[in-house]
Amino acid sequence: MLLASRCQTSPSAPLGQGSGGNRGTLIILALLVVMTVAAAVMGGGGWLNRASSWVRGVGSAPGVSSSLERASTSSTSAALGREVSSALPTRLPPADYRGLRGQADQFRFISSITSAQGQQQPARWDPCQPIAYRINPGGMRADDVVQVRQALQRISVASGLQFRYLGLTSYVWTSQPKQGQAPADAALTFSFAQPGDGPGRSDLLGSQRVVGVGGPIWQTSAQGQRIVAAHVVMNSHVISALPSARSSGARLSAYMHELGHAVGLDHVNSPTQLMYPTLQTQLPAVFGAGDVAGLRRVGAAGGCLAP
Repeated sequence: MLLASRCQTSPSAPLGQGSGGNRGTLIILALLVVMTVAAAVMGGGGWLNRASSWVRGVGSAPGVSSSLERASTSSTSAALGREVSSALPTRLPPADYRGLRGQADQFRFISSITSAQGQQQPARWDPCQPIAYRINPGGMRADDVVQVRQALQRISVASGLQFRYLGLTSYVWTSQPKQGQAPADAALTFSFAQPGDGPGRSDLLGSQRVVGVGGPIWQTSAQGQRIVAAHVVMNSHVISALPSARSSGARLSAYMHELGHAVGLDHVNSPTQLMYPTLQTQLPAVFGAGDVAGLRRVGAAGGCLAP
């Protein structure tokens, strides 16, 4: 069920994505984004292949492992100031893309509709409501939990979306979630798990090659498309083989990419952007100009959503 294309050169981490479906009386669509690894990833090396159970394409691109942005518990814990609730969307400063990689038009939405005025309206969270989330560490180090929170903080700064950390959970997203199993107080869950069935595992990961899977769930109505939930599951076995959170930005880049999907961004064709389907391991864990422009559109720049 997984498709892969081998890159014969340097480390890379292509991603795959899939289509949605309907559930219940509301039109609720979900997108799964899968990152797979097709070789051992050691010391920043290895190459990854784009694949998915819902394959729309296969691709790969070379990347070069290098010294990336460092992150540690002490440096990132202080940068989480936006995890607060608010009745109004965060006021974003004027757009300024100077110094960012790529171009500001290099972004795509997971889903969108066209308004009567001909404007593209993306599926997005309500920026006037904080997004509560929980993390399942799945035996990973505390640094990885901190980096997940740092990834969300960076999305918050760029988009104006607000996140509220509720603590840890034992929940793992699977293809057959049981009613009442998911935390009722968290719209977003981020879990580390092993592939397969049973406690601490997720069949969505497919195999030992899959690095992560995630995406949003949204409702379509006359008011537009509202994201109501999102889940991310990372393969703890593969993540553990990547350079540590203290020595490299590779893990943080992967978390930022998957969470970018969770807030409504799709893949782009430019390798300068974090939403490119191949993780560019030679680049620091920093959003590009297109990433930021897209995050603004799915965030506070669009204003509050009607109840």
